[in-house]
Amino acid sequence: MSRIPLAEPLRLADELRSVESFAGKVAAAGGNMAPSLAGLVALHYEAAALINRLAVLVGRGGNSLLVDQAVIAIQGWNRTVREAAVLVTAEDLQTLSKNDRSDSS
Repeated sequence: MSRIPLAEPLRLADELRSVESFAGKVAAAGGNMAPSLAGLVALHYEAAALINRLAVLVGRGGNSLLVDQAVIAIQGWNRTVREAAVLVTAEDLQTLSKNDRSDSS
């Protein structure tokens, strides 16, 4: 069971929904979290939003327009995952660079 009070994830979900870019969502989720944890939280909310969108589309039936909208939603998810991978890789490279500088001191 989650230890986050119910109002907190709902507030965060509303905040993240209003932000366009994934980097912006990570920044909005950040708060007191480590950047990697904020990235995971933002990715979690993106996954939940996609699942909800697909459930709505499936619930409405299988016409071709809804299938196209589902494809667009999945493409958006794929873009988000690629952007998350770039952010994590950039963060990892910065961490490695800092560690290398610390080791050489």
